[in-house]
Amino acid sequence: MPDSPDKPGAQPNPQPGTQSSSQIIERKLATILSADVAEFSRLMNEDEEQTLRAFRGHKKIFESLVLTHHGRVFNTAGDAILAEFSSAVEAVRCATDVQSALRTRNDKLPPSRQVRFRIGINLGDVMIQGQDLLGDGVNVAARLQTAAEPGGICISGSVHDQIRNKLSLAFHSLGEKSYKNIPQPVRTFSIAEAEGGVALPSPKPPSAWKNPAIWVVAGLLIAAGIGYGAYAIHARGENATAPVTAVNPPPPPAPASQPTPENSSAEKPATAPPTSKPGAPAASTPPKAAPAAGDAKLAAKSKEPSTAPAPAKPPSATAHAGRFDGSYAGQVCYGKTPKLPKYCYDAVGEVVGNKLTGHWTMPGTNIAMHIEGDVQPSGDVTIYMHSENQDGTRVASVRMAGMIDKGSLLAAGAFERGRPANLNWRLTSHDSPAQPSGVTGQQPIGAVQPVQPSQSFEGTWELVSSTMNGVTQTIKPTRITITQSGSLVRVGGQELRLTDEGTLTYQEFYAHDERYGHRVETPDQADLIDTLTWRIKGSTLVFETVFDYRAPYYGHPVGKLVRIMEYRRVTP
Repeated sequence: MPDSPDKPGAQPNPQPGTQSSSQIIERKLATILSADVAEFSRLMNEDEEQTLRAFRGHKKIFESLVLTHHGRVFNTAGDAILAEFSSAVEAVRCATDVQSALRTRNDKLPPSRQVRFRIGINLGDVMIQGQDLLGDGVNVAARLQTAAEPGGICISGSVHDQIRNKLSLAFHSLGEKSYKNIPQPVRTFSIAEAEGGVALPSPKPPSAWKNPAIWVVAGLLIAAGIGYGAYAIHARGENATAPVTAVNPPPPPAPASQPTPENSSAEKPATAPPTSKPGAPAASTPPKAAPAAGDAKLAAKSKEPSTAPAPAKPPSATAHAGRFDGSYAGQVCYGKTPKLPKYCYDAVGEVVGNKLTGHWTMPGTNIAMHIEGDVQPSGDVTIYMHSENQDGTRVASVRMAGMIDKGSLLAAGAFERGRPANLNWRLTSHDSPAQPSGVTGQQPIGAVQPVQPSQSFEGTWELVSSTMNGVTQTIKPTRITITQSGSLVRVGGQELRLTDEGTLTYQEFYAHDERYGHRVETPDQADLIDTLTWRIKGSTLVFETVFDYRAPYYGHPVGKLVRIMEYRRVTP
């Protein structure tokens, strides 16, 4: 708890005419992320224990991702989480990663039991009070999250201005919205699509029909329309009375046949019926007008065997069903990212009719990969691939689009989080293939070879110590959850692969901007390089971050900072 200068003896009395340092309020500019669970009261009412377990698991992932994106959780109350970031870009990246990671966890729960966060992000001036932050900058973020859909993100105009040219996101403008206890309207945007094309729940932009002026104008137009319509009907009624009496006389000389719509259609076959007999009486022709049309259809059917248009359709459909049939084999490649190298492996699939299917085991792991696709008559293919752990939980998914042409199946797409992927297969057999048995013994091409770890990262870990360049830092009790399947390890919302040394390592590159840092693709573009490494050391999990400042970076001089955080295993 921060020191209270109001307590007697806490601070010496200031001299007359001077201001006590305890009365000086320190301020700073910060990006505030506010998150709250949608329908938390209902969820707790229905099942307190299950809701609390799910919330705790979500919160651990949330906090670990905040740490990963260089943020700090400065306040929690009930189901609410408040975090600060020095970069608007990192705050938004963290929010999209959080929603992606929590969506994967929520997919395992029934829709009515899913614990979904609403997130609001604002860039503004805040006051510092110990470890806490206060002020309108925080209040606006809290109000913004109320405008977000469950599982969605809303940001203020100040955040949007900072990130719109730095991140590949899609936004919906919600206009200027008024919030409770916020004096000025706030430009509000919802994130409709995250990086990699992943859709996020997003409120619809306000409709012009909600404007009262529009309704007034519409009402006047409707009233005018009704008045004109009434006048037109009245005028038409007066003009119609005379023609009705003039039309009534013609029916008596007409034949006694029923005045039905069929009479007009029967006139055509009556002129030259193709199947009528020469001796047929004329009086019987009108009643048989409808059968004559039926006879014409029967006659047309009797001619079909000679031209054979109808029987030709089933063979053509059958021909299409087998046009691309066969076994296909080749490589599946995942593109290089700042965290992961390019990764390729061999796989197989089969096409039967308009369906592409296949499954295999990822080399060196127990992860099963499944592929499904739709094949169009033109050869266009849409593909969905997903991987599963042994317990059936999904690890990742990929969507691709491509084409089958001249024995080649080529497709390209991306993971949910944007990592590119492509498929390059060749037709290996036209025979009706058996179900592929999977790929065994294949080695990945152009990637770090998977290893079988001697020690497992799996479990929940609690932070026990932290140092920065050898100086011990104050820590807050923090836990992270890690899952592992073979050489694939998921830390929070990140998927990492073990190196030959049994570590998890990746790098992030940042360049100095006018106000905030942003990620770049290569080290030669970077002013700051973060190298992050996870390793098991005895019974301790060590997380080492090396901050390599290659140029002055927001007040940091050129040089290196090394932060080492150690965790102990809480649950296996």
